[in-house]
Amino acid sequence: MICGFCGTSFVLSDAEAVCHNCPLAGACNLIRCPQCGYEMPPEAKLISRLKTLGRRLAPNGHAAMEERVWQGVTTLDKLWPGQTGEIQNLLSDDHKTVQKLVAMNLLPGELICVLRKTPSVVFQVGYSQFAVDEEIAGMVEVKVES
Repeated sequence: MICGFCGTSFVLSDAEAVCHNCPLAGACNLIRCPQCGYEMPPEAKLISRLKTLGRRLAPNGHAAMEERVWQGVTTLDKLWPGQTGEIQNLLSDDHKTVQKLVAMNLLPGELICVLRKTPSVVFQVGYSQFAVDEEIAGMVEVKVES
């Protein structure tokens, strides 16, 4: 556990050792920090389950790592947040779509960094940030840096 007041990390057995002299030790539902004595309620079961679920769904989880592109040429929609690459090509035959992509400075040789994947793909080129849907992001061919 981490104390909400002083930030000290401790295990539950350390907190129980601090409370054993208290007359309410059996009836109290609070956890006391062994460092500063701050009393806090135990973490709700729902919150601990959500944290566990979040760890399973995180992009650095084992299942997600298999899908992650580490090196090579791929499309922008396949990159994870934080990955950077160099734009190689625009994969669209539609003239209007290519014009929109070029207006966003998506030119071959430019560095691009994915900031977010949901609800749309948010990326940064230079000092500008843009959001596009996955279909448009799939039209940008990127060489992933190692």
